[in-house]
Amino acid sequence: MLQPSRAERASVDPDPEPHDGHSSSVGSAARIDPTDETRTVRELRLVRVRISSIFSLSRLKNSSGKRKANSAMGNSLPVIRSKFTDEKENDRIKYVASSVQGCREEKMEDACAAILNLDDTNSTSFFGVYDGHGGAEVATYCAKQFHIELRNHEDYHNNLTNVVGSVFFRMDEHLHQSDDWRELVIPRANGWMHCLKAGVCAKLWPFLQATYNGPAYEGSTACVVIIRGNKIIVGNAGDSRCVLSRNGQAIDLSSDHKPDSQSEIERVQKAGGGFVRRSFDKVKGKLLVKVHWGFANSEETVSISRSIGDFAFKTNKDLPPEEQMVICNPDICSVDIADDFEFLVIASDGLWSHMSSEAVVDFVRRRLLSEEAQGLRAICEDLLESLPLGDNTTVILVVFKAAIASASASNVDATAVASASNADDTNPDMFATDSEIINAPSLIHFVERRILHLPIRPRTISRRRSH
Repeated sequence: MLQPSRAERASVDPDPEPHDGHSSSVGSAARIDPTDETRTVRELRLVRVRISSIFSLSRLKNSSGKRKANSAMGNSLPVIRSKFTDEKENDRIKYVASSVQGCREEKMEDACAAILNLDDTNSTSFFGVYDGHGGAEVATYCAKQFHIELRNHEDYHNNLTNVVGSVFFRMDEHLHQSDDWRELVIPRANGWMHCLKAGVCAKLWPFLQATYNGPAYEGSTACVVIIRGNKIIVGNAGDSRCVLSRNGQAIDLSSDHKPDSQSEIERVQKAGGGFVRRSFDKVKGKLLVKVHWGFANSEETVSISRSIGDFAFKTNKDLPPEEQMVICNPDICSVDIADDFEFLVIASDGLWSHMSSEAVVDFVRRRLLSEEAQGLRAICEDLLESLPLGDNTTVILVVFKAAIASASASNVDATAVASASNADDTNPDMFATDSEIINAPSLIHFVERRILHLPIRPRTISRRRSH
């Protein structure tokens, strides 16, 4: 029989001195000459005390460890500075867009655009992720203007696939021709550009514009997705990415434009570019040291081979725009929507540098189809929270409502069949094993029933089906 400690004896018999004669006789008899029944009761009380003490100590250690970890992290790691989440839906799709600023970054350089109904026909939706570098202005300009240029194109209603590629070049041209685009990014009262042109600087303005060459070391990736009718059209330049979940299978609808692509390497070298090893020392802890290769001209480096902007890498006068060291030419992908197209994930490199396409699809799908399905907002924010804290990251999650509803129904049916099968194979008189006890109340119940030689109630334990 278990030997109680002094503290346990005190917990079992907290008041050894009787208050009256009746209590004295009963208490003394139980302590001096216990019967089998009272001995069993005392055993159960001791078990309760010990189990409660064990779980209380475990919770205390866990909470203490978390406080220490949080304290240490708070002393060594900056916190994420800002978060933005937007969520909307129509009859066919539902989306959530979420961005976080990484603590390694001085400012948020990502931008995004999500428009459910791009035109009056209500048949076209637009989503774009823009990952800026060297500043946030080019990415912000793309987020505000790209879909407008797309919608205003003369072939918008006739040949959308070609229009997407054309708009990439138009955006690059706008940045290169004049500084007017900055007024859209940072509007000032009364239009500061207009004041410069018409005011005291009017005579100098033609000279200023003649010497303007566009943002030299500032640019942005662009990954845009247009859903029209039964078509998905994806245009991408840079290392942002669009991934499709088709019945749980991850399918990349874009390619990353990075130095490890042989076709990119050949073009860069022909344009006079070289390679350098770039590393960023990050705060230790949850953050990792990031080392990668990049392209370089004589002065600066860039870690992508395609972008809007970055005109210092587009200066070879002997080559056309599509053969420069850095180009804005997008890869275009067009696919027909099928019934098992479940969702799209469009995200900046802050996500894809830490998770594969398959891992992201599994992460989202598991939560969408679980019995206690999470909302899109919670899923998207949980995905961002799971990443290291260093990089700016933007994610747009676009769900095809009919496909997810069908997949959820199939998942529920499969779960019901499995549960019924488990119930048929369960012996209600079987005892639980030690490994099946998962919490203090269940453990207490298990020990009590074992001591009293009674069967375990099935609802209090989690049985595993043996195969």
